[in-house]
Amino acid sequence: MRTKLLNDVLENFWHGESQTEAVAVVSSDGLLMGSRLPDTFDEDRLAAISSAILSLAGRAANEFRRGRIEQVILIGELGNFLVCRAGNDAVVVTMTTTEARLGMVLHECRYLAAEIAQVL
Repeated sequence: MRTKLLNDVLENFWHGESQTEAVAVVSSDGLLMGSRLPDTFDEDRLAAISSAILSLAGRAANEFRRGRIEQVILIGELGNFLVCRAGNDAVVVTMTTTEARLGMVLHECRYLAAEIAQVL
């Protein structure tokens, strides 16, 4: 039941956000829970790297007393990579084009993360 709800939420997001190239939900320990990814992406690798990014960001935030990490944004030459916390047990990973309106994508990513947190 939760898997179907999770897939429905991802599908709705995927169709609504045209500047998104990939979206995934990853558990806190780096396991892929659901995704809409291009065939060229390795799901397991994406999950592991996303978990590592959040872990490292969390350690940096802890070291410098910044509190709990809510999101990490990587802006690259060829696109953006966003990780947003979805409750205590998961994160939403979103990859966008360079032309994406980052403010709008962040808003949508936060909204998606809140929906995912309710499902989980």
